[in-house]
Amino acid sequence: MNESAELLVGRKFQEVEGKKSKEAFYFRRELEEGIQYIHVTEQVLQKKKKFVFLQDMFLVQEKHKVPVDGTCSLIRDTKNNIIGTVTVFRDITKLRDIEQMKNSFLSVAAHQLRTPLGSMRWGMELLINGDLGKLSKDVKETIEQLYENSGRMVVLVNDLLNVSRIDGGKNWEKKQSIDLIENIDAVIHTMNAEAKKRSVEIVFKHPESIPFISAPPKHLYEAIENLVSNGIKYNRSKETLTITIEIKEKTILLKVADRGIGIAKEDQSKIFSKFFRASNAVHKETEGSGLGLSVVKSYIEECNATIRFESEENVGTTFFVEFPIVQ
Repeated sequence: MNESAELLVGRKFQEVEGKKSKEAFYFRRELEEGIQYIHVTEQVLQKKKKFVFLQDMFLVQEKHKVPVDGTCSLIRDTKNNIIGTVTVFRDITKLRDIEQMKNSFLSVAAHQLRTPLGSMRWGMELLINGDLGKLSKDVKETIEQLYENSGRMVVLVNDLLNVSRIDGGKNWEKKQSIDLIENIDAVIHTMNAEAKKRSVEIVFKHPESIPFISAPPKHLYEAIENLVSNGIKYNRSKETLTITIEIKEKTILLKVADRGIGIAKEDQSKIFSKFFRASNAVHKETEGSGLGLSVVKSYIEECNATIRFESEENVGTTFFVEFPIVQ
């Protein structure tokens, strides 16, 4: 433990030397359904892979708690044998305060925008339907274009509201036992028309039956729908989008693989960031808020699941989502 770690924990190294790491560092997540303690070092040694601190993680001291972010990684010797871990974390209290201010602003701004947008769309619907009198062809076409563009604005406003609710911890949904196959079938049914429009074939490979997972149903559906939607939009024409489910020892692995434009190496570290869109994605699909994958990551973590991806530019992208099996 360096000096900064001692100050954050509130103990000297001599006080915890020889103890298990979970007795020195109390990391926890505060969720709507309760408190979840996370033994970071043990988790990394068991899974043999890096752990990135999740949203709403705290380091608990005797009298108070500190919001933190960071990582825990394996240490290997020259023969690639695991000899320990290194955990790097920081106090993000000030950053959290700024985030809360930003979320409040987004929420107020989005709500203020949504009301007049709704009134405008209602007025345009009356005009398009001829309820206020017959319109000339040119006028009707212009109003229809305005109506379509206002719809895009509504989608953006709703995305902003979603993000502000997630970051403010106000978007919690009760978990249920869910059949992942049924959930994905419903998403495919919804997205089939868009896939046909873009000449993309959706292939779904799965075992006959799988164990249930525990997840908030609406949020899980939205997360998978977003991954499938992206797989269609950024795929090539006459290519396939392959969705695969595999059963592991304690988890269920979902893979969503396209053969599209891929993600450039320099953009991959930022792909789950809010408002970020890869340069080639902007070129292929000019519309988009850059909020979709940020929301997906939050919803997946709400299921106590993990998400990662592998991508090569001009070859394709595969997203991997790993769900714990409900005991």
